[in-house]
Amino acid sequence: MCKKLFEHGWQQVKLYFMIGLPTETDEDLLAIVDLCRKARDAAGPGIKRMQITASLSPFVPKPHTPFQWEPQISLEEIRRRVNLVLDMVKKEKRIKLRWHEPDMSLLEGVFSRGDRCLADVVETAYRKGAIFASWMEGFSLDPWLEALAEHGLTVEEYTRGRELDEPLPWDHLESGVSREFLLRERQRALAEEVTDDCRYGSCHVCGVCDTKAGPSRLERLPGMDEAFRYGNALNRDSRDQEAHSISLDQYGRVIVRGRTAEELKQAASGKAKPPALAPHLAVKAMHLGLTYSRKGAAIYLSQLELQHIFERVMRKAALPLSFSQGFHPLPLLSFGRALPVGVGSEHEQFSIFLREPRPLQEILEGMNRSLPLGLRVTAVEKLSLQQKYTPPIRESYRMEHLGKDEDKKRFCEAWQRIAAAASLPWKRETKNKVRDLDARAFFTDITLDDSCICIFCTDWSKGYISPLALAIHALTAVGLAVPPQDFLLTKIRTLQA
Repeated sequence: MCKKLFEHGWQQVKLYFMIGLPTETDEDLLAIVDLCRKARDAAGPGIKRMQITASLSPFVPKPHTPFQWEPQISLEEIRRRVNLVLDMVKKEKRIKLRWHEPDMSLLEGVFSRGDRCLADVVETAYRKGAIFASWMEGFSLDPWLEALAEHGLTVEEYTRGRELDEPLPWDHLESGVSREFLLRERQRALAEEVTDDCRYGSCHVCGVCDTKAGPSRLERLPGMDEAFRYGNALNRDSRDQEAHSISLDQYGRVIVRGRTAEELKQAASGKAKPPALAPHLAVKAMHLGLTYSRKGAAIYLSQLELQHIFERVMRKAALPLSFSQGFHPLPLLSFGRALPVGVGSEHEQFSIFLREPRPLQEILEGMNRSLPLGLRVTAVEKLSLQQKYTPPIRESYRMEHLGKDEDKKRFCEAWQRIAAAASLPWKRETKNKVRDLDARAFFTDITLDDSCICIFCTDWSKGYISPLALAIHALTAVGLAVPPQDFLLTKIRTLQA
């Protein structure tokens, strides 16, 4: 498979591995590196900038699976196994290792097989500031451990192994799969026996389908025909995956076709070319700059999610997007700096290329008809075809405290101290290094109104920093720790000079 990918022109392959499964040994872990070597070497000597990335995820037992009774390996053991693989990968060229944060995997293990006692733990941890825990930069295990302890619980209670006859918190829930089937599959897994895919082979009588052995364990939905039977509608005599190549039709939709003899010949010679894109799809007839706002629940969308939403909305509005060339044709969209999750904006921008002209008002109205709540295009302007996006040097933000009057007063006083400060030293830690910064130098103007709402302007001429991180550090530096859920930060506008 890797050889075929390299023949088609791909230069990066990502392999996903799970560590910590029952019966796993250190030899199994070292085999991960061996497989990465084989994937790398399949490229041959002619592939430039080739990269193999191995991603490790610690195994977390889940309910309604054959391993629901198994223990999860400890935090220390997760780290040992990751380091074992990492030490081997360091000796290899063109192989990179990534791994899921062990602390997050430990917490996932607690909640994956949790019971109703954890409801109070979630609320307690939230009040201790445990929010945005899905993002590594916002995650800390400490408030979760404190919350568990306050309710008389421990991590080990939830990550331990279970007895096979022990009542489980999810036993009252019906997934359609019988306990007997899960026990059989557990035994087969521990014996390292393979269970065939029932889409292509015999039925394993798991309980989901109606069979001669008995009816499905699943309830019939209201209004369902009495003659309806649950069954494997995907069953085939053989696997249906075939070698193929990918291109786009005139509407930008993906089409799949078999490779021609000439393409196979090129692949064998190592001189594969990207699929031909219909020439008119790459035409740039119109360049547009769009301004939009993100408010309400939309402030919790990541930049990648926003991009996907806008792509779908523009397709729904029948906008004839221009596409890039190469192995991965994509719509020609260009976004500005990504705002942190949780920060709103009244003035965000991105640009697009269309292969056919369209009236500006038609574009604005067509997109706003389909955008979800919280997102709205506020302006569309025509740009020159050669014009490029220039990141703004100055921006203005509004920061509003959402707490009680006494909290707002302390918030207001803190911003007054920030405005009066000559400097605010900041040792900013990033993934690869620590930078010595002066947070005060990034603020140009700071004003407060009668409602204790702070308006501040930022200057990014010496480098860009997350405005959320900047504001939180500035407040912390003058003695006020404000949990993110207690304030709302919104970008008001951007200025080029």
